[in-house]
Amino acid sequence: MSLDGREIVVHVEKALKRIKPICSNAAALLSAILLTASIAACVRSYFISDQLIWTSQKPTILGAAYGTGTIDFVRATFDPSSFVETSDSLGIQKPKPGWELKHSKPIDRDDWDLVPPEHEMRLLGAKYRSGTVLFAYAQDLSLPLWMLVLLFAICPAVWLVRHRRRQPGHCPACGYDMRATPQRCPECGTEPAATAAMA
Repeated sequence: MSLDGREIVVHVEKALKRIKPICSNAAALLSAILLTASIAACVRSYFISDQLIWTSQKPTILGAAYGTGTIDFVRATFDPSSFVETSDSLGIQKPKPGWELKHSKPIDRDDWDLVPPEHEMRLLGAKYRSGTVLFAYAQDLSLPLWMLVLLFAICPAVWLVRHRRRQPGHCPACGYDMRATPQRCPECGTEPAATAAMA
C-alpha cells in the first residue's frame, strides 16, 4: 500500500500534534527546574560564593562563579611568555590543567579595579568587559541572578496559563471548544470519555 503526498502530510500533521504537547510540557518542566536552581543560587550567593574553573593545556581558563546576587562567566587567555621557569623571575606559575571547584565567603570585589577594561558594555545590570588584566586577556560576562530567575520563569508561566482549569465543553488536552463535537476533539483527536475513564 503506497501513500500519496496528501496522506503523508496528514500523518505528519497528526504526529506533530501529538508531539507538540509533549515538547511543551518537557520545556516547561526543564525551565521550572532551572528556575528553582536559579532561585536557590540567588539565595545561596549571599552566604557562599562558588567558582567552577576549567583550565586547558594551553594557558586558557574558563570559569563560572556566583556571589552577592550575580553570576560571572569568565574566559582568560594567558600570554605564554608570562610563564617563566626560573625561581627569581617576575613571571607567574602556570596553572594546572583540569577542573577546580572552590567555595568561599562572598565578597564585593571587582578584579577590574586594578586595571580598567578596554571594552565595556552595560544593560539592565548586566555587564560585558574585556581587556588585559596582569598577564592575561580576560573576557567577563556578569549577569544579575534576577535576570536568570525572570528568564526561566517565562516558560512555566506560559504553561500555567495554558493549562489552567479547562472550561466545560472544552478539550481537556488542548482546550479546543468541543461543544459542536462532544465525542471527539476535532483539533487533537482526544476522546473526553476515554480520557475521563483512564483518570
